[in-house]
This record gives sequence, C-alpha cells and structure tokens, in this order.
Amino acid sequence: MADRTFSGVFPILQMPFDEAGQILYEDLRAEVEYAVRGGVHGVGIAYGSEIDKLDDHERDEVLSAVVDQAEGRIKVVMNTGAPSTVQAVHYTRVAKVLGADAVMIAAPVVPGIATSLVHQHFLEIAESSDLPIFMQDMKSASLSPATMAELSKAHENLCYAKIETLPTPNRFTETRELAGEGLSMFGGANGVFS
Repeated sequence: MADRTFSGVFPILQMPFDEAGQILYEDLRAEVEYAVRGGVHGVGIAYGSEIDKLDDHERDEVLSAVVDQAEGRIKVVMNTGAPSTVQAVHYTRVAKVLGADAVMIAAPVVPGIATSLVHQHFLEIAESSDLPIFMQDMKSASLSPATMAELSKAHENLCYAKIETLPTPNRFTETRELAGEGLSMFGGANGVFS
C-alpha cells in the first residue's frame, strides 16, 4: 500500500554546479541540511533541479547524496518521468532501490498523444513499484483534472498530484470535485497564481 502521509512543504532542490558543469555534492548536501533545519517536510529532485540535464550516473549520485543527507528526517521525492514508459519504469525502480520515498512523473510530451496512452503510461509505472506517485500537471505536459481523478481511482499508487497548470486555484477545485479525498494535492509553479 502506498504511503499517503505526505503533506506540508516540499521545496525542489536547486542543483549546484561549478564553472565546468560538475555537480557540487557538498553544496547539495548543505542545501538538504538547510531545508531540514528550515522545517520542511520533504524535498524534491525535479526539473527545477535540472534533472533532465543529468546523465543516469549523475541522477543516481544526486539521489543517493540527498537520501544519505536527509537521513530519514524528511521525505525525498525523485522525478522519474521520461518520454518512454520503459525508461520511466526503470528510473522508478532505481529510485526505490536508492531510497526515494516517492516519485514524481509528468505525462510524456508527445504532440497529440491519446489520453488512453497517457493512462497506460501512468498505470504501467504504478504497477512497477510500490512507491507513491506524484502526477505532475504542468504547462508543457498538462494533465486534466478528469485524467488525474481517473488515474487516482485506477491505482492506489497514483495518490498525489502536483498541480502547476495556471490558474492553479481553478484546477485544485475541479480536481478535488472529481477525485474526492483519494487524491492529495500539492501546489507548484513557484507559487505563481493567476
């Protein structure tokens, strides 16, 4: 059964790089420690962390460093989204092995992709691991409130939504009306509301 205890503040970590583009792991650890001291409930490694610009080895090293520094004091959410379902399943399984508490996934960015294929993508990932999944609804990969509600009812691991498509207040309201209490929602988009 998926962990449904996530609540509170989960900032997305900013990836520290040196001038040569190498990750500064000590700075990353210091960022996690700062978040812990600040009283957050968890941290995320996601697009704001430039996760989509890292190779697989760097992704694994970053997650390992963050989990190690968090020491179970806060939850760690890893973005495991990918254009292909096979790749997203792989990233999700690796995240579990490396100690992530949950994963976050956006819909594949494929022009004209059928809703049925988006559903299949999320359901196959949900079946691949017992980690809870944050469905990321964002401008470039929008998930409708109806889609998020349907997915949350179709699989227990699809139990969180990160709503970033503006205007977010309307999306929160519509998603809640359709999904009920079975889907916990988080804000995003740097807190921008319109």
